[in-house]
Amino acid sequence: MKITRTLCKLILHIAIKLHLLHPYQPIPELNIRVKKHREQSVLSRWEAIKKEIDMHQGSYLDVGCNVGFYVLEAEKLGYVAAGLDFPRHAYALSLAGLALGRNNVFSLPIRLNPENVVSLPEFDVIMALQVFHHFCRVYGMEGGIKIIDELWMKSKRSFIFETESSQTTRSEYGSNMPDMKDGSVEWAQEHFMKLGAKSVKEIYRDENRNRSIVLIQH
Repeated sequence: MKITRTLCKLILHIAIKLHLLHPYQPIPELNIRVKKHREQSVLSRWEAIKKEIDMHQGSYLDVGCNVGFYVLEAEKLGYVAAGLDFPRHAYALSLAGLALGRNNVFSLPIRLNPENVVSLPEFDVIMALQVFHHFCRVYGMEGGIKIIDELWMKSKRSFIFETESSQTTRSEYGSNMPDMKDGSVEWAQEHFMKLGAKSVKEIYRDENRNRSIVLIQH
């Protein structure tokens, strides 16, 4: 088992060095680091999210998991934790889980779209950070919103969603993005309350990038 863990860690580091893998999240236990400001942002986000989900267990899904920092941390809390992303990132999460000997971590190597999202299983907690603009860029505003709505419906207890700033909507995404008024929670509150959410509250604010993370409860 020790040989397997060492080999998985080695494969991860080789993939990063050869630019086959581009982590924007750290995995400190495997000595995978990112730029200091980015690492601090990830850690600060997790502290805010952890406070909301730490008293519960169950199943957890991170959509757009990258190398899996949030997934690995959720597993520490007692969740059966999954990460969904493009294959190379999903496989990186699998390698990280093996390298750390985590038995309740698994990956879903899926290119999520408005059609296949309906086939996902339900999870107690689903998280979608910094992915909405990518969905809208590829599938248009209608397709992006459909994916987010389906993810909300697949969450049995909580959906954690990050709003996007007008800085994003004015860039390459343009008219494909709804107007979120500098990443405020107003759009999320109005949208998800109409879908039947019990509550929508801001749990983290990134003032530098005008983005908010909101917790949406069933």
